[in-house]
Amino acid sequence: MKETVKVARYRNVPYKVNYKVNGGGTSVYSWRESKGDSFQILDVPEDVVEWLAIYTQAFTDGELVIVDENDQMINLIENHDSYKNNSHTREAIVKFLNGTVKTLKEELKKITDDGEKRFVLSVAKENKVDSIAKQKAIAEWANMSIELLFEDDDE
Repeated sequence: MKETVKVARYRNVPYKVNYKVNGGGTSVYSWRESKGDSFQILDVPEDVVEWLAIYTQAFTDGELVIVDENDQMINLIENHDSYKNNSHTREAIVKFLNGTVKTLKEELKKITDDGEKRFVLSVAKENKVDSIAKQKAIAEWANMSIELLFEDDDE
């Protein structure tokens, strides 16, 4: 039996990988979007994880995450900082949203992937960040106005 690696999708949009196998076929791996604190984990063969790590940006951009931080496959990911800074769980985002403004700014500054930025903004809106200082920090980081970013959808 092939060795597998647990790979998760933390973001709130689905993701699909089409992997061409020897012999001409294609294996498809599909993750559904996360909802609340629920996200999908798939067992993916090591050869697919290796291909993703070496030939795509899926891990570097935080689209997919290797669940076990001690898994040796993580060593194949070229840019560990980008991987770490662009692959937050919803829980981790809520944690830095609830922290100090200084911590929030530091964490936001590390995020470079647009998909991760959209995920952070969506979590911030869902959690109704009510501190004006935090709203301002998030709005400046997102290059948007506070009014547009945190407008009340109930009205």
